Amino acid sequence: MSDRAPEVAFAGVSLRYPNGVQALDNITFSVPAGTICALMGGSGSGKTTLLKLVNRMERPSAGEVSLDGQAVEGTDPVILRRSIGYVIQEGGLFPHWTAERNVGLVPRLLGCDQRTTDELVGIAMDQARIPRSEFGLRRPEQLSGGQRQRVAIARAIAARPRLLLLDEPFGALDPAIRSEMQDELRALVKRLGCTVILVTHDIAEAFAVADRIALIDRGHLVQIGSPVEIALTPSDAVAAAFTAKQALELRLRYLRLADVAQHLPICDGDGSEELTGERAIADALGALARSGGERFTVLHQGRRLGPFERRAVWDLLQRGAA
Repeated sequence: MSDRAPEVAFAGVSLRYPNGVQALDNITFSVPAGTICALMGGSGSGKTTLLKLVNRMERPSAGEVSLDGQAVEGTDPVILRRSIGYVIQEGGLFPHWTAERNVGLVPRLLGCDQRTTDELVGIAMDQARIPRSEFGLRRPEQLSGGQRQRVAIARAIAARPRLLLLDEPFGALDPAIRSEMQDELRALVKRLGCTVILVTHDIAEAFAVADRIALIDRGHLVQIGSPVEIALTPSDAVAAAFTAKQALELRLRYLRLADVAQHLPICDGDGSEELTGERAIADALGALARSGGERFTVLHQGRRLGPFERRAVWDLLQRGAA
């Protein structure tokens, strides 16, 4: 793999097991370089199977998976896997190794000398906010669940991969720690400039972390799009069902004014309130409610959008844009 983050592409990918089970059926989409894509679906939907095609832990019956146009099928699987960071639920740490030895696994496998390995371990543990000086000599049973996941993430990034595969990395954590880890993960991978594919069954996690979300149901790709597109313009009833129970909460919490402005009707008159496009919908509506404002203008990328009415935002959030 090159020194830059790769584009990951799935082209007509299907997987049928020898027993006749169709795990994946003709899936085509791409993950742009340097972005975070969440594979979202219920248990047995095929999302983890799709993830494993990228590092050849599974092999397709038809179609192709490629990194920057190079088919993974033509790459030595050992070399491929050592070039990709991989984190599974509950970390998968070696229980009899210290945290620092776990983190240094891939650099050692790649033949790094002890000095280089030590440097990479220290940097990775600091980046994952699990400092080596405090936690390096602890074994997994001496760490909390969140600390174990930080060690697992440090291990995944220690050899400076340009692609990270994360399979339900926070599924076993309590909600408060999970939310914190989600925020830190997004900040970390953006700082590192990696391409990331994340498997989750939690739609709120997908909205919190991802630039794009691929909805997978029974081995089929239902929809691929940004959180805004998934929230406001579901492709069909199956796609809408993914967000149905939390639709209003997701839109309020994760969408920005700039995201919804293009879907709002412009009203007559002037906007008495000026709000930046980066403000979350919930925050913006709260500010309008406190000021008693009914009309507002959105300031975004040097442009003034609107004016809009506050009630139009509520109408949009409750029905979606479709």
